[in-house]
Amino acid sequence: MQLPTKETCKSLHSKRLIPMNHIIFLLGICLSLSFSGFAQTYNFSGGIRLGTEYGFTFKYRIANKLTLEGIIQSPVKDNVAITSLLLEKHNSILTKGFNIYLGGGIQKGWVLSDDVAYGDPFGLVGIIGAEFNFAKLNLSYDIKPAVNFVGGSSTVNLQTGISVRYIFSKNGIFEIDPKKREKKKKKRLKSREKRKKIKQKLKDRYRKKNTLYGDKSLNMSYF
Repeated sequence: MQLPTKETCKSLHSKRLIPMNHIIFLLGICLSLSFSGFAQTYNFSGGIRLGTEYGFTFKYRIANKLTLEGIIQSPVKDNVAITSLLLEKHNSILTKGFNIYLGGGIQKGWVLSDDVAYGDPFGLVGIIGAEFNFAKLNLSYDIKPAVNFVGGSSTVNLQTGISVRYIFSKNGIFEIDPKKREKKKKKRLKSREKRKKIKQKLKDRYRKKNTLYGDKSLNMSYF
């Protein structure tokens, strides 16, 4: 039996679809999902993304543990502009500022050069990553596989990137948690009742003044 040569091993290693460090990262994410707790602590963030592509990224929380991420990017090697829209599920581990997330969505691209043989790419995209919030900064690393139904330089490609975002808002706007919704409702009712009481006090004070001035005018007319 002939053992594989050093050149054969190198060839097999170069043909591997997913690098070993990506496999370790994916396994760590999957294990962390079983120990996850609360979701991310920001509402809206935006910044830059650098990696196999470069561009801009924006995240907006639409519900508890759910965010929409929009990415505008261009591959380093290809003259193409690509936009992606992804729905992501967040879970935090260890601390409230350290989150893992996974999700998917669609992507659409536009070829910016006439010197290529392929057309504008369009297809599905997935994402799995981890992020850390520090003060007003959100740092993340993700793996983003994409499948093009039409166009593109290849049918399947693997994208990775590091994103640095500024947190514009930490307060949630849309909450689907019934307890939080009920709490906000009670707070609104309480403030409404408070405004009503203030208005009523002002009306009563105004009436008392009118009554007092009316009595004085009657007394003056009597004399």
